[in-house]
Amino acid sequence: MRRLYPLALLLLASASAAPAPPLCRVQATSTPVATGRLLTVTVAPDCPANGYARVRLASNLGGSLPDDPPGAWTLRPGLTLVRTSHSWWRLEWLSASGKPYVVREVRR
Repeated sequence: MRRLYPLALLLLASASAAPAPPLCRVQATSTPVATGRLLTVTVAPDCPANGYARVRLASNLGGSLPDDPPGAWTLRPGLTLVRTSHSWWRLEWLSASGKPYVVREVRR
């Protein structure tokens, strides 16, 4: 009986935990400007209201933005990330595990 009590508490705690918000895809457009390109990033239109996406800029020379603190920007539906960046910075979407994937930009 002693073994069942901790197991019951564990099952009860896991059943009452709220599900994690869904991870969404992003869309990016870039426009040439004098200092590089103007990058505009939004979450995909099919993202639910409680969804989110994490993105960062990674350099071919090493490093990433944001750099203080290092990590990623979190986007939610209705929010837009607008940055001016040089050509050697690539936009990366971060999966739930943290693995980066390069985002293709639509050039305007």
